[in-house]
Amino acid sequence: MRTTIDIPDELFRAAKAKAALEGRLLKDLVLEGLQLVIVAAPEEKRALCKTKFPIIKSSGTGRKITNEMLDRAVEEMDQEIMASVTGNKNTSMTTAIDEYQKLLTTLTSIEGVSASQMFGKPCLKIHGKAFVAQHKETVVFKLTGSHHQQALSIPNAALWDPSGKERPMKEWVALPASASKRFADFAKAAMTYVGASA
Repeated sequence: MRTTIDIPDELFRAAKAKAALEGRLLKDLVLEGLQLVIVAAPEEKRALCKTKFPIIKSSGTGRKITNEMLDRAVEEMDQEIMASVTGNKNTSMTTAIDEYQKLLTTLTSIEGVSASQMFGKPCLKIHGKAFVAQHKETVVFKLTGSHHQQALSIPNAALWDPSGKERPMKEWVALPASASKRFADFAKAAMTYVGASA
């Protein structure tokens, strides 16, 4: 279950700094603190579980925010804090931008592949048709068949919604940088798929 709490600014800054210095996520530090307060005796240990923020429906026409979007935002904030405390933008985790740049370097050496833009996002095209893009903290692949299914089975994978208006593109799968070991395979599959119709 997720919840939102108000933390005094000074305490929040101190907690973020402590988590960053210890190389931990802020949420882990908060959970540890709650566990210390709640667990009164060893025999009453409570199992911690992943929480979800409550989603409150509104009659307004604003953008819908999902738990996945909130999780991603929290993870991005934690990474930014780690980078600012350590002074190192390249934390132990690779970023989607880094992984996209690797694909760009490798694939633009292939005849017919060029760097371009799609919906204002950097992309790679084969013979003028996009097959890979980079958006926020994801690398996006245009896939079909078993490759599409495999990509969607990866944790935190999602159909790509470049507008953020809940209109995902059915063939495009957005993958987090944590799935980077599969990026070369998916890029080749996407290039083959799109190239066949170019």
